[in-house]
Amino acid sequence: PRFLAINKIDLAETRENLPRLHEALDGRVERVFDVSGVTGAGVPEMMAAIKERLQDIPRLADLVPVESRRIYTLDELDDTAWVAERVSSHHFVVRGRKIERTLVMTDFSSEDAADRFQRILEASGISNKLEDLGVEPGDVIHIGEAELIWDQAAMEHGDADEKRRRTHRERLQDSFEGEIEKSGHRRRQRGRSAQQKQP
Repeated sequence: PRFLAINKIDLAETRENLPRLHEALDGRVERVFDVSGVTGAGVPEMMAAIKERLQDIPRLADLVPVESRRIYTLDELDDTAWVAERVSSHHFVVRGRKIERTLVMTDFSSEDAADRFQRILEASGISNKLEDLGVEPGDVIHIGEAELIWDQAAMEHGDADEKRRRTHRERLQDSFEGEIEKSGHRRRQRGRSAQQKQP
C-alpha cells in the first residue's frame, strides 16, 4: 500500500492542477492526500489514515521472535583480555583492547619503546600463544590496524622455559661480535693470499 501527499494546496496554482494530478495518479497509489504544511489542511486526515494502516501491518517482533537478549555491562568487559589466531600460513591476528591501545601509543622508532612493547607481548602471554600457533620469523602479526613482522632474532637462545626478549644492548653486542669475526676472517684470508703470492 502506498500513500501520496500533494503539498502546497494553499497555493492557487497547486489547486488548479489538483484534478490533473489526481487523474495521473489514479490506480497508481492506494490513496492521495491533499495537504498544506503552512495551514495544516489535510494533515490530520492523512495522519489518521497512516495510523490505521500501520495497525493492519504485523510488527517485526511478531514475525521474528526474539529468543534471548544478551545485555553487556562494563563490568563484564575485561580490558586486558585478548585472543590470538592464525588466519593463514604466514598471517596471525591478535585482538584485544589493551594490546591494541598499547601498540598505537608505542613509538617504534625508539628502541626502548619497541623493547617495552616486546616485554608486554611476553608478559601478557601473547608471544607464547603465537609460538604455540606456529609463528615463524618473517610471519606477519596483525594487531589492530598495524602489521608487525615476527623477529625471532629478538628472542634469546635457550630453553623454551627460559626464553625472553633480548635487550637492545645484547642485540648490538651480537651484531658487533659478528662483525669482528667477519673482519678477522677477512684478515686471515688476505694473509693467506699474500703468502701464496710470495715466491
